[in-house]
Amino acid sequence: FNELKQFKEAIHYQNKAIALKKTLKGDHKRSIDNSINNLGHTYKDSGQYDLAIKAFSEVLKNKNLINERPYIYVLALDNYAHTLYLSNDYSQLPKLYHKALKICDSINASYKSIIIHQHLA
Repeated sequence: FNELKQFKEAIHYQNKAIALKKTLKGDHKRSIDNSINNLGHTYKDSGQYDLAIKAFSEVLKNKNLINERPYIYVLALDNYAHTLYLSNDYSQLPKLYHKALKICDSINASYKSIIIHQHLA
């Protein structure tokens, strides 16, 4: 739905997926973080920047994420930074992009590095 620009439906199903994942037994934090990041991406694409920032912040608030799942951390950090840029909030830029690039270098995430360089440009 997001790719079809049907954002209301995309948000509905992302929220439904997150709610379902939270009811499952076991540790599904990784999958939940991915879904919250995807929800933030949908909010960003639909121009709902405040909600996107809130979603990305929720993923980034996990202080262990950078060590446990650095790729997810850098993905959320770049999305957060890009959403700040789109909302005309430059107060933390380009610092956040540089931080994300440094992490990409340390984990050999060259494809993500390309996207961050595009956002930085």
